[in-house]
Amino acid sequence: MRLLTAYAVLVLVVLAAPAPARAGEAEGTAAEATAPEGQEKPTVEVVITFPGGAQMEGTLVEATKDGTLTVRTAGGMQEFRRQEWATVQPKQRPKELGIARGLMDRKTQDTYRAAAKTYQQVYDTYAHLYIFGAEALDGKAQAEMSMNQFAQAVDTYKQLFSEYTSTDITAERRYNYAQALTKVGGKDNRTEAIAQLDRVVDITDDLLTMKALNALAGLHYDNKDFYLALRASLEVLVLYGGYSGKDIAEAQQQLKLAKNNALLCCDKLGKSSSEEMKRRVAKIQDRVSRMPF
Repeated sequence: MRLLTAYAVLVLVVLAAPAPARAGEAEGTAAEATAPEGQEKPTVEVVITFPGGAQMEGTLVEATKDGTLTVRTAGGMQEFRRQEWATVQPKQRPKELGIARGLMDRKTQDTYRAAAKTYQQVYDTYAHLYIFGAEALDGKAQAEMSMNQFAQAVDTYKQLFSEYTSTDITAERRYNYAQALTKVGGKDNRTEAIAQLDRVVDITDDLLTMKALNALAGLHYDNKDFYLALRASLEVLVLYGGYSGKDIAEAQQQLKLAKNNALLCCDKLGKSSSEEMKRRVAKIQDRVSRMPF
């Protein structure tokens, strides 16, 4: 993505001013529901892969944020620090995650509410294992957004980002967090949303990148940073005008959105007092208007 963006910057120099699974699926039960007080906490059967490819099966008893695993194996209880293992994968997933996604697919306020509750239960059950929790919090936040509870969704994403790191904070979750921040509004939230979207663009090169760039264009436009908004829109058009990956229909919608945004920015920048800026913007406007999106 960075090499392509560098190319896009050269193209944009003309502007330079002098300055998952389906509803109701069964996923298998990783452990029983949250244990009553005084009883053992739930555990999960896992497969641990070590550097070099060797694997070991065991029961994950506890995991911490720093990556330390406590595992019950045939040879007894063992502890593995983060640098000692490569991946840890559950042999089964909680069926509640499939139930929650099924509820989300039904798209009613009652089912969104039920999904949020179910995701919270999954988090409560498995938080001590540092597994499934990020997925559960992301799902809960999406349910909250579907109910227009954007402030609650922001708080849920803040919890996810504070408790989880590395691969748990995916580009898609960064994008979702930015969307929630944008809906809440306010200067600080817009600034954080821009930072998250910039990170998405840095680490992706697909449809999500297009969506992130268009979202950035919208935020910059709202901030009256029309140059930055135009630049983000043109990156979509220049880098992804020949997009041929999956979800072609959605990609075409993103290209149309980028074109419309770019033309809006040209209208704003064309009112500059600088004749040179007007000339450059007019040239861009002519090129963009002829794009077949």
